[in-house]
Amino acid sequence: GDGIPEDTEKAIPWFRKAAEQQNPVAQFFLGLCYDNGYGVTSNKIEAANWYRLAGEQGHQEAHEYFIRNLSSEVVLKILLLLDTIDIAKFAQTCSNMRAIAEDEKLWKSKCKKAGLKDILNSRDKEILEDRNMENSFKFSSFKANFVKHLRREVNFIRNPTDM
Repeated sequence: GDGIPEDTEKAIPWFRKAAEQQNPVAQFFLGLCYDNGYGVTSNKIEAANWYRLAGEQGHQEAHEYFIRNLSSEVVLKILLLLDTIDIAKFAQTCSNMRAIAEDEKLWKSKCKKAGLKDILNSRDKEILEDRNMENSFKFSSFKANFVKHLRREVNFIRNPTDM
C-alpha cells in the first residue's frame, strides 16, 4: 500500500495463497516472480506453470508470457501437432513466433504428411529469395510449396473444370 516499503519476499506467500484459490491475477504475478527471481529463486518451469494456470482462466498477458517462455524446440514440437490453419494463427501472435512458424523442418514434415511434391518453379524460388533478403527471418520454401498446393486446390474447388 501507500507509504509501506515494497517487500517482494513477504508478498510471495500472499500471491501464492490467492493463486492457489484460482485467482488469475495472483497466478500471473506469481509467474512473474518465478520468471524474474523476484522474492524467490528464478524457476522458468514454475513460472510457466503459473502463467499457464492464469492463461487458462482468460488472463491474456499470462497466456502470452507462457508462450514466450517456451523454447523454440518445444514450440516446433507443438506446431507439428497443429493443423496448418492453427499454425498460421499462432504465427500472428508475435514476431518471434512468426519466425519459428517458418521452420523448414516443420513444413517439410507437413508436405510429406500431405503427400505433396515440390512444385515451386525457378521464379517462385527467386521471389522467395528476394523476400528472405528483405526480412529478419527466412521464409520456408516448404511452406511456400504447401501454400501453392493449397491455392491450386482452392482454385479447383471454386472453378471446377468440365471433364
